[in-house]
Amino acid sequence: MEAMTEIIYGIKPVLSALKADPSGIKEILISRKQTDPLTSQLISEARKYRIKCVTVPRKALTKRAGTDKHQRVLAMVKEYRYADLETILEAANSTFPPLMVALDEIQDPRNLGAIIRCVNAFGGQGVILPKDRSVSVSPTV
Repeated sequence: MEAMTEIIYGIKPVLSALKADPSGIKEILISRKQTDPLTSQLISEARKYRIKCVTVPRKALTKRAGTDKHQRVLAMVKEYRYADLETILEAANSTFPPLMVALDEIQDPRNLGAIIRCVNAFGGQGVILPKDRSVSVSPTV
């Protein structure tokens, strides 16, 4: 059974996802041939990992993204897979000092994204999220 597909959009989020986990990207859609350096870098990185880049009309991107704030770039990515608690604890035990952050009832995806980026910047091993009453990882995060 094929994994579900999610969408991320915006040049920097797509480029970051490509650098972090190229195997998670199925396809990149670009509204037209771009000449700006970031888009050129994105296309170059995608080619390095043999990820298909498809040129589509801007309206098609807007329809897929559900917004016109896509910066003319959209990536189809595999559904985000959460690590289990045991994996996070093993990672924390292998590092000194360990850093894990447990969250409860975070409702704003932008706040979750900011927290995850901070934990990553400080060398953290994981962010623990509840299954219920909390925002999940999404393209906004």
